[in-house]
Amino acid sequence: MPEAKLKSDFAAGLVSFRGIAAVIGVAIVVLIAGCILVLLEARADLIYRANLMAENILVLAEQTVEIEISRYDIRLQDIVSTLASPSVQDGVLPDAETLFGGLAERESAGDIIIVNATGQVLISSRPEITSKYVRALPNVLATASFGSNGLGISSVVKARPHEPEVALIRRVRDPRLGQPLNVIAMLPMSWIQGVFSQIKLGDRGIIGLIDANHILLARQPLPPDKLCLPIPVPAALEHQKPGAIFHDERKSAIDGNYRLVTASRVGDLPLFVFVGLSKEDIFQGWNERAIVLLVAVGFLAVVVVALTVAVIQQLRSKLLQDRQLHELNHQLEELARTDQLTALLNRRGFDENIAREWRRCRRSLKPISLLMIDADYFKQYNDHYGHQSGDNVLRMLARCIEETIRRPGDIAARYGGEEFAVVLPDTHRDGAMLIAEKIQAQLASLAIEHAPIHGVVTISVGVANAVPGGAATVEQLVALADAALYQSKTDGRNRITLAGSQPAA
Repeated sequence: MPEAKLKSDFAAGLVSFRGIAAVIGVAIVVLIAGCILVLLEARADLIYRANLMAENILVLAEQTVEIEISRYDIRLQDIVSTLASPSVQDGVLPDAETLFGGLAERESAGDIIIVNATGQVLISSRPEITSKYVRALPNVLATASFGSNGLGISSVVKARPHEPEVALIRRVRDPRLGQPLNVIAMLPMSWIQGVFSQIKLGDRGIIGLIDANHILLARQPLPPDKLCLPIPVPAALEHQKPGAIFHDERKSAIDGNYRLVTASRVGDLPLFVFVGLSKEDIFQGWNERAIVLLVAVGFLAVVVVALTVAVIQQLRSKLLQDRQLHELNHQLEELARTDQLTALLNRRGFDENIAREWRRCRRSLKPISLLMIDADYFKQYNDHYGHQSGDNVLRMLARCIEETIRRPGDIAARYGGEEFAVVLPDTHRDGAMLIAEKIQAQLASLAIEHAPIHGVVTISVGVANAVPGGAATVEQLVALADAALYQSKTDGRNRITLAGSQPAA
């Protein structure tokens, strides 16, 4: 039974709520962590692909702006070459046709203006529209930023309503001209805005162009009220080398959306082009998948927890039933070894215990003693007083025995009828005789009247002692004690007889 109880306790520990909950909790955490890791890897991949796409769009936009500016710059360089040619003498400028070509060519190229250092117009390709720029020309020269190739770009010019422009400037410092000159071409931003409008960047994506003074020149989508206004530019972008690409995550100063911004300088020019991809657009599909996956994992976790709780409850119920059954079996076994009248061991319990103590004393080479006790003239007492009174006498005799033997290893049993047995492990014959005398005296002190014999209830005792070993058996010890008891009865009862010899070893 102790082994069965140990197994039961061990099983209870294995299926304890905390133990299973800890295992399930770790499994759920690992599952959720794995899902989050997969989602984060997918998110990083989306960012990588978004940056790669933004870089490709950025290169395209940068090349488009460079090509458009180069188209104008070629005209400016031709005019500069003409002004620097040997045919120009004494500071006299050539006529408009020599400088700017025929009327058709002039109209297709937009307005080209030659001004002095103070912004005074000397000659222009289209005088009919030059007047609109006259007041802006000094500011154009003052705000111009020049690249390493000598081409200058001014800040935004708003000479014509709803038509922002920038001025491309080439300087001419030829002594023959008498004074430094500036050749200016007005580049309308509408053309670049049209190119940007063809690029699709999602519902919230943007592409734009900023000058060296951080003025917004073009943007798609176009906010009319924000065009030509200053835009914050990171310091790292201003110091970016030509060809280098700048990445950042920023909140738009115009619409407040968070975007992944990719930007670079347009060649050697004082212009910056940028592409902003909205995080909402980038992660829209990812967000939906993440929500679905996390909800599914959460639902699975809830189901697992619910099933685990149900299983634990079933296991606990089963363990409780097993424990109750074990206790019931233990109680039944105790009942099977217990005498119901006296609450001492019965004959079966006596046989099991004396066999166990015999083996223990044999291992330790210690003596063992046995008392066989019988109530004298019990049949006459029963016949005279009745069975109920006889049962009371047996109970009182059992209490006398129990109160006399004090050691935990001592065993008392009802051997049968009015006969009792006391097993005294690790006890010599003198000690056994002393115990027998105490039991006899304890019963005598009760003075239980026994009218049929004109006296009180007494007992006869047989005492046997042995040191287990060799061929000696427990049956021989019992036989010796029983023989000694018989001798006590033969000699007149109410006496204690020590067996003549111990079992042969």
